[in-house]
Amino acid sequence: MAHMKKWLPLLLIMLIFMSCSPALAVVTVYHRGDTEKNQIAITVDDCYNIERMRLFLDLFAKEEIHVTFYPVGAAIKEENADLWQRILDEGHEIGNHTNDHSNLTKCDGKTIIFQLQHMEKKLNKALGYEYTIRTMRPPYGSFSNAKTRNYISAAGYKHLVMWSVNQQDPKKALKSIKNGSICLFHANRLDLECLTELIPMLKEKGFEMVTISDLLGIAQEEEGEEI
Repeated sequence: MAHMKKWLPLLLIMLIFMSCSPALAVVTVYHRGDTEKNQIAITVDDCYNIERMRLFLDLFAKEEIHVTFYPVGAAIKEENADLWQRILDEGHEIGNHTNDHSNLTKCDGKTIIFQLQHMEKKLNKALGYEYTIRTMRPPYGSFSNAKTRNYISAAGYKHLVMWSVNQQDPKKALKSIKNGSICLFHANRLDLECLTELIPMLKEKGFEMVTISDLLGIAQEEEGEEI
């Protein structure tokens, strides 16, 4: 009996921790898509500069390709609702890049969930309706501890998207891009210049540029679940 009393406080602490922590769930991490298909995904992060974002959209419309944007919530304003709606109207996808680009591995669980859910609220408020975000990208590519992945899952995300190509030089990027590549860009001048030169070269090589959900088969997977 004395032995049980000794361990009782520890057992109580463990029970409290388990009741306060989200249930561990699988978060799939992607660095690339199917290497058997000549599809790639261009992704554009952060998205602070709204006028430059319009130039990115003009380029993608001209080249008739689809991409995925990973904006932070701080970049999403109601006065720019037309921009965010245009992204969707033109067949692009929006993913979650947190509210203010915080390093999630340095945040507690409550903050991780807030970072992801507040970005969603900002986007939904700008759009005027609820948009289903399928994937998220951690700032700085930092997610490498179980706690972080666990709370990302608790916030409703099971698809965590990294990248396989990060190159601003169009010729070097072209050499690095293979079937299934996920290409990381940001909404800045240098990346816009790179993509202006790179996209036609990728099309010449026969690459189809699609959204992350299409590259990874996430949209089809969800449609299958609904059926």
